[in-house]
Amino acid sequence: MTLPNDLSVVGVDDIRYAEVMDPPLTTVAQPADEIGEKAMYRLLRAIDDPADENGIDYIRHRPIISKSTMPPTGFAFSDSSRPELKSLGIVSDAAAPRRNEHG
Repeated sequence: MTLPNDLSVVGVDDIRYAEVMDPPLTTVAQPADEIGEKAMYRLLRAIDDPADENGIDYIRHRPIISKSTMPPTGFAFSDSSRPELKSLGIVSDAAAPRRNEHG
C-alpha cells in the first residue's frame, strides 16, 4: 500500500515532523493561542456570570496540503459555493459524478 495512491492520510496540529515524513504529511494547523485565549475568556465569563449562555466560537484552521493526500480516482468534486476548495485544487467546475449507492 502506498500513500497517497491507495490511501490518503491527514494529520492534525501541523506537527513539526509532518514535513520530514515520506511522503510529507498533509495536516491542519490549529491556532493554539487563539483557541486558548477564547477558552480562557469563556471561563472567566462563566465564573463572572454563571447564567450567561455560551455561544459558538468559530476559529479558522489552515489546511497544509502536502503529498500524503490526493482526490480519489474516478471522482470529480464540484462545489461552486466553496471557492477556497477550488483554490486548493480540491474541487473543480465540472459536475461531480455520483457514486453508486450500492457499490
